[in-house]
Amino acid sequence: PLTRLARLRASAPHMIPALYMDVGRDDPFVDENRAFAGALTALHVPHIFTVYPGTHDWTYWSAHVGQSLAWIAAHIG
Repeated sequence: PLTRLARLRASAPHMIPALYMDVGRDDPFVDENRAFAGALTALHVPHIFTVYPGTHDWTYWSAHVGQSLAWIAAHIG
């Protein structure tokens, strides 16, 4: 994704989408998510990135999917 975003930044920056990401503090992928969010910041890609308590499981997902869907709906509606 970063390679594509960098190409898009160079060729059509107005086409870069805003992104929303959240992850649990105890998720095994939290470090990768933090690195990706940092790279988005470096590329000036608009994004929201939040770390909440939790891990990579259905309990976390069901607690936060509403926020994700509301953000998506606000951006495509």
